[in-house]
Amino acid sequence: MELNFRPLTKADFELFARWLSQPHVNRWWREPAKVEHVAKEYGACTNGDFTTRVYVVQHGDRPIGIVQSFRLADYPEEDRNYPFRGAISIDYFIGEAEYVGRGYGTKMIKQFIDTVVRELYAGASGVATSFEVENLASLGALNKAGFEPGKIVIGEYGAPGQIMLLRFN
Repeated sequence: MELNFRPLTKADFELFARWLSQPHVNRWWREPAKVEHVAKEYGACTNGDFTTRVYVVQHGDRPIGIVQSFRLADYPEEDRNYPFRGAISIDYFIGEAEYVGRGYGTKMIKQFIDTVVRELYAGASGVATSFEVENLASLGALNKAGFEPGKIVIGEYGAPGQIMLLRFN
């Protein structure tokens, strides 16, 4: 179940938009499933702005999802919700339905942290993320990846969100 991560390109916008239209993605990642939206929201990282880095997750040669990372300090309105400074945040989804519920979420999170985050953000204090409290699949994946619960906050879409933390030693 080896996964790899490659930077998002403009050629991926149509696939990204298709994934956003999938019910298992759109329930939690509520963005318009339109190529124009993906280009507007995620195009900067394909043009050299790496404040947020977006990657396509691949199982072999098959794209199966998205994972993005950023320094929380680059987004002060987000950073204030997390209890330790110097953390990196991640967001993720599996776009291909047949990969959901089969352990790929946990594997994706662990491998991304080990192969991308630790190298790209050397010196980071850990990884922090949040998910809507009703998203039990995300909770399970984060727990299995070694994250610990933090406080409850109001999430991006107005629903209660659970902060999850993974501190580096």
